[in-house]
Amino acid sequence: MGKKATGCGTILSLDESGGTTYTPVSNIANVTPPSPGERTQVSAPELDTCIDDPELGMKGPRTFAFTQYWEPGDTDHERLDTMYDANTMGGWQIEYPHGPYGVSQPKQTFNGKVQSIGNTQTGPNDTFQRDVVILVNGTITTVPGADA
Repeated sequence: MGKKATGCGTILSLDESGGTTYTPVSNIANVTPPSPGERTQVSAPELDTCIDDPELGMKGPRTFAFTQYWEPGDTDHERLDTMYDANTMGGWQIEYPHGPYGVSQPKQTFNGKVQSIGNTQTGPNDTFQRDVVILVNGTITTVPGADA
């Protein structure tokens, strides 16, 4: 039977210059990791059979999303705003808590741009939050980490 793990301890980090000097992004409520992507369908109708048997084409755009407890004016939060405004590429890393702590955690690294920043609904007893979507660019590198 496979091992189960919670998301507690997941660390999202960013290098705004697109390098590998990652600094954790603070106040993350949840993360939706990037998927391998979905391939587009290419229409390939055949005249002799009158059947359109589509072929699989290129992989479509991939995104990565997270929700952040938002503190307006916080310098850590403003770096995402700056990347969005400047349309710059950054280096992203998600470190998962599924290995021996501090030894060899599984992680994914990739480059991406801030595609959108949207505020969530806030009520009298709610914290300010915002949803951030990153458009993944290029390869997603996955390092499996050590087996616990």
